[in-house]
Amino acid sequence: MKECKQNLEASLRPILVTTRRQFDFASRLAECLGLRNRIDFFDIEQFIAINVYQKGGFSSKGRKRTVLNLIDRYNEIMDVVEEDPSLKIIPL
Repeated sequence: MKECKQNLEASLRPILVTTRRQFDFASRLAECLGLRNRIDFFDIEQFIAINVYQKGGFSSKGRKRTVLNLIDRYNEIMDVVEEDPSLKIIPL
């Protein structure tokens, strides 16, 4: 919330992307601080799904390509930062 407040002070509109489990907590905290109506909140699953649709051009093939690109990038990161190869995603 501190960063959100700093962004608001810089005339920016904060976007908070969080898990469904933390969504209500974050929203209530913002409400207590008087920031609720000045921050946009998104559930991470919805945020990713919307972005996959958009990046994929709203087509089935585009969504599949976008998800495969996302998986490739994730696996590249895992190659660099993780020793356990079982954490990689193998697309079907």
